[in-house]
Amino acid sequence: MVTAESAVTGTPGYIAPEAILGHVDIDRRVDVYAVGCVAYFLLTDERVFGAANMMTVLMRHVQEEPMPPSHRTELQIPREVDEFVLACLRKDPKHRPASAEELLQMASVCKTANLWDQETARKWWEAHLPHLATPANANTPTWNVSARCGSAEEVSPWTSGFTTLHDNAMTPDS
Repeated sequence: MVTAESAVTGTPGYIAPEAILGHVDIDRRVDVYAVGCVAYFLLTDERVFGAANMMTVLMRHVQEEPMPPSHRTELQIPREVDEFVLACLRKDPKHRPASAEELLQMASVCKTANLWDQETARKWWEAHLPHLATPANANTPTWNVSARCGSAEEVSPWTSGFTTLHDNAMTPDS
């Protein structure tokens, strides 16, 4: 997350409300919010908030409470997992877990923490997100982003997609 006056850079489906609103006292809890968004997607195969345009997605992150993941999937998601994800997605960062250590503590008390093994996880990925079920290899397409990042960094096209919001105008990163 990179912020400047009147600008926010990030992926709209994962930006914390305080970053969208341009608060200056942003801390690691923006990352906790993003963890909640990723967990939500992994559990439901849907983003926390969808919409026809990016501005609506951003406003939904600021204004709306998310539906529990268990209400958006055929999977049986335990109450503790719903609570974990929703804790990460609290609008007020002061009410979110404050650190990775706190997230680990919350995750470890979930009754299902030890139910998944590598085989179960592999089957889930193959059934729900087959294009992500296998690890990247030498043939996985990459983009050279040296012109954008100032280095010869290579990234997968599936990990990019940042959007810059500047002076209320949205410009897809292309």
